[in-house]
Amino acid sequence: MMQGPRYDPYGNRILADGRVVPPNQQSMNFLEATFSFVFGDGDPNSKLIAQRWQIIAGVIRENGGVVTAEQIAPYLDVDRLPDDDGTADGGGVNVDEGFVLPALVRFGGVPE
Repeated sequence: MMQGPRYDPYGNRILADGRVVPPNQQSMNFLEATFSFVFGDGDPNSKLIAQRWQIIAGVIRENGGVVTAEQIAPYLDVDRLPDDDGTADGGGVNVDEGFVLPALVRFGGVPE
């Protein structure tokens, strides 16, 4: 979804990450304006980590506080082990479930 710039009633420009730019700081040259139009302003991933933790908390809540590593693996950074052919294309089995530790620590979990 591509959005153009948004403005508040006072003429301030509102960037994609929520920052407000007053009218006196809005002048851009042609290259900056074109780049802004094509790619948007600000960091599109600025709220990614907060959204990730909210989703993980929702999964934990939906399962009554008990989850397995496989249930929250899609929302965490998982390093894949290489396959027999030496590539890490997703076919390898991940025996190390250490990727769950950040979620375990953040939500005060107990490993069992």
